[in-house]
Amino acid sequence: MATTTATTGTGRVEDAGSRFREDLAFRLKDYLVEQAQTRLAPRMGERYARIVLSCLACLDEDSEDFGGVEAEDTSDDAAALCFIERVIDALDDIAV
Repeated sequence: MATTTATTGTGRVEDAGSRFREDLAFRLKDYLVEQAQTRLAPRMGERYARIVLSCLACLDEDSEDFGGVEAEDTSDDAAALCFIERVIDALDDIAV
């Protein structure tokens, strides 16, 4: 079986399999976002749905909740603190 490779603009070599997996991951994320937007809130509540959507979009450049994290501060501690502040604390505020 032949493997097709391509060099990206950054000089990184990608094969067809990695491009397929990346495309599949983005399509799965888009599906989960759609489901969270349309089906989660009626079942679990608006606040919970917003938290889930925030988690799904945390790596997006235009993320409203996680976009304030400085790009150069990508340490594990900074990521953990950001997660606690934006997700765990929000979940704690939800009354069952």
